[in-house]
Parts: sequence; C-alpha cells; structure tokens
Amino acid sequence: MGSVFNLLSSYNFEIFGNLETWGKLFFYDAMVTSFILGVGGRLIPGILGFVEIVKNQRQIYESSHSFFKVIPVGIYISLFTFIMSFLLEGAGLLNTGYLSRAVVITYFSFRYWRLHEKVKTEKWHGRILKVSCFFLLIATWLLCFFKDYIIDIKHLIYIGSYCLMTLMVASRVVLAHGKAGLGFEHRTFPYLLIGGLVSLAALTRATAQFVSDSYFEHLGYTGLILLLAVLVWLTSFLCKIILHK
Repeated sequence: MGSVFNLLSSYNFEIFGNLETWGKLFFYDAMVTSFILGVGGRLIPGILGFVEIVKNQRQIYESSHSFFKVIPVGIYISLFTFIMSFLLEGAGLLNTGYLSRAVVITYFSFRYWRLHEKVKTEKWHGRILKVSCFFLLIATWLLCFFKDYIIDIKHLIYIGSYCLMTLMVASRVVLAHGKAGLGFEHRTFPYLLIGGLVSLAALTRATAQFVSDSYFEHLGYTGLILLLAVLVWLTSFLCKIILHK
C-alpha cells in the first residue's frame, strides 16, 4: 500500500498529491510494525518461553482446513483497525488514529506476547527482547496524549523498539544457525549492555526537544550511543557469522 501511495503521489496531479503522507506512513511505520505484529506474534512468544502459545498456533494454522477460515476473528479485526489507524493519521485525525493503533498493539502485547507475565526463560536475550516490546507499547500510548512531541515519541519506537528488536532477533538467528548454541543467550554480556545502550539512545533522542540549546548535540549523542551498541553487537556476533563459531 505504501508503494502504491508513493507512486500515485509522484504524479503531478493535485488529487494524488495528498497521498504522499499516507505513502510514507504505510511504507515506513506500517510496514515495520506489521512485521513485528505478524511475525512477532509467533516468534516473540516462543523466545520469551510461552511455548503453549506457539503450540496452539501450530495446531490452528497447520491444520488441513483453509488458512483464511482458521484465522481468529481477533486477527481480522486487528488487521482492519491497524490499517485504518494509519489512514486516519494521514487524514489528520491523530487522536483516533493513534488510539486505534494503541488498542491493536495492546491486544498483541497481552494476548500473544504476555507482557503482563514474567518471562518464562531465564535468558537475558529474552529479557531484552521484552524491553523492546515495552518500548513499542508505551510509546504508542504516549502518542495518544502528547501530540506536540510526535516525532520525538516515535523515535522511542524507531530506536527503542525497531532497532533493539532487530538486534535481538538477529542474534537469535546467528546463534540458531551457528555452533555457539542458544546457551549463549544466558550470558549477561553482551545483551544487557546492548539493551542499555539502545534504550539510552532512544531516551536521549526523545528528550532532545527539551534541551533546545543543545538539540543537535543531543542528536549526535544519540547517534554515537547507537553506533556503540551496534559495534558491541558486531564484536559479539560477527565472528560467529564469519567463522561459524
């Protein structure tokens, strides 16, 4: 949808010009968040130790029945509400759009990710992944009440959720296909350090608005902290990728 909106808005017709906002929202925010809710709806519960959720999903989706018939009604409602939230945001109805999206993310957070329950795994990897889920949930609700700081709050999502979650999922993929084994995920280092650095970067960017005298310096600090987090990740996992250790 984002690509279609962007294509139409590129034509020099006034009727399509207003689609540019929707194009950006769907191509960036909606696409990444839909990956998190869709793939993460099954992947995240498994990593956090809620294997009964994954087992139940396998029984539903891997049955002999038609795929579309076995999809729970809640998923269809969530999909419709999720898409509408971006259409409403693009149309300027920010309150309704953000609230609708917050409801969907809250549904996934408690129904599938079980953020209200203690992580069943003792692995630091799972704990830091849960932090990234909380960033998405909390920041989405903050958008409903602090519309004067939309860009700043959205960076809590971009950095604290998208970035941190990407690093955690990437580390699982590296370990799952390497020789190190998933036992590495029990270690405090590098997970706690990566989680702390990315969280600090997200909070630094989100609070930059409140230090107008050093706004651009704050953006620079954010970039440096985030770069350091990525370097820690690369130092910990790059050798496992190259040397298959």
